Amino acid sequence: FSISGIALNHRATWNPREYVVESKEIAVVLPADLSKLDEAFVKQLARSWGIENQYKSFRVRGEEVRVYFENAMADFNTNNGKGELETIKKRPLLSEMTFLHQTTSSSWIYYSDIFGLAMLLIAITGMFIASGQDSFR
Repeated sequence: FSISGIALNHRATWNPREYVVESKEIAVVLPADLSKLDEAFVKQLARSWGIENQYKSFRVRGEEVRVYFENAMADFNTNNGKGELETIKKRPLLSEMTFLHQTTSSSWIYYSDIFGLAMLLIAITGMFIASGQDSFR
């Protein structure tokens, strides 16, 4: 829990769940009417890229489109159609550990709360263990 928590704290720098195995540039010819950028169009793009991984979903954020596949991901810009296709793999062990922080199971939430309180108790009581001139007091 501690290790995966530290790893997730730095997820802006690196992805603790997965890593890129292969990356290649792609060019997308987009329809003139971007409202036609739908699931059928994206699946057709995937076939043209040679992706045989299972299609999951896609999302559009501003000028960026991200397409999710099983063990792959593609990003491209709607202005120029340039993008990148990445094949990804999960990081062994660390990937599974990071899911400890996302569970919605009430029993796990209680466990992690108790664990956090226990760590806090250890830290606070540890300040008062030493006696004499090295004491916290």
